[in-house]
Amino acid sequence: MNGVEACKKLKKEKPQIKIIILSMISEVKMIQNLMNYGANGYILKNSGKEEVILAIEEVMAGKNHFDKRIIEMMLYPDQTKEVKDENLHPSLSRREKEILKLIIEELTTAEIAKKLFIGFGTVESHRRNMMGKLGVRNTAGLVSAAYRFDLLNN
Repeated sequence: MNGVEACKKLKKEKPQIKIIILSMISEVKMIQNLMNYGANGYILKNSGKEEVILAIEEVMAGKNHFDKRIIEMMLYPDQTKEVKDENLHPSLSRREKEILKLIIEELTTAEIAKKLFIGFGTVESHRRNMMGKLGVRNTAGLVSAAYRFDLLNN
């Protein structure tokens, strides 16, 4: 289930629960849906430790907390770009982009290693690092994020 469905279900089953969304997605409609279903906060994955702590403290004190970039985007939609256009997702290194391009071309890890003259484990390490940076769970998620955030053209 996605975040909106999870939020809706959690609030229905336990209305007193506090929910802070941690995401790299900044689509206004999705955030509005989350708010309508009871999300108490929304912060971005690249938020610093202080922002995360502040969000938790404010929500636990009965307040709502939304990243200031999200608030600006929602208040002034015509004057702000979507937050995802402001490089919210971590940037990938040249080598990671190279490997991601080859993954999208459906090369296996062994083929990528041979083509780039690097070890099999090095390719796997880069793949894991990219998955961590982008907050995805598998190679399909990497490919999806590559297209969603136009990672190969940056």
